[in-house]
Amino acid sequence: MTFVQMVRTKEVNYSYKERLEDGLSQTKHEKVWYSYAGDLSGSVRTLLGAYDYASHDGHTYGSFSAVRLSTVVPYGPSLVLETPMINKHGMNSSDFLSDYMLGTQRNHGAGTSILVDLWLDFLAPGVIVGMFLLGCVLSYMERRAFYSFSIYVNYVYIVFLSSSV
Repeated sequence: MTFVQMVRTKEVNYSYKERLEDGLSQTKHEKVWYSYAGDLSGSVRTLLGAYDYASHDGHTYGSFSAVRLSTVVPYGPSLVLETPMINKHGMNSSDFLSDYMLGTQRNHGAGTSILVDLWLDFLAPGVIVGMFLLGCVLSYMERRAFYSFSIYVNYVYIVFLSSSV
């Protein structure tokens, strides 16, 4: 992650190859302690941006969750993003927060996390209920994976956990 951060935060007038080489040389030869803190601060920064937006403009009433839930239907997210009654911002939560925090003329995105999405959509009750439900789903999947000899169940569990990293 530190390498990715060093490559992404270099000035734009460098070529991509120069940024890669510079980031690689810095991570090999230096122990940059502040870069590790920078890796952890990304999600906190977006959470503070979401808190700031929600405290001034209120929550988004599940519009960003509708985009995520529509991914099970082919072309579902594009339909939801184009429907102003469902998603009044016309974008996903990461693009929305990037525009809100960094402005429209930016060279990188702010990113997002599950806590940010739940906070933007439903505030504190949504974070509590959403994380509780996620824990219930993970607990159920873990029990099924550990006590089942089905390769399919174990595969689904591994894929689910790999997406959470």
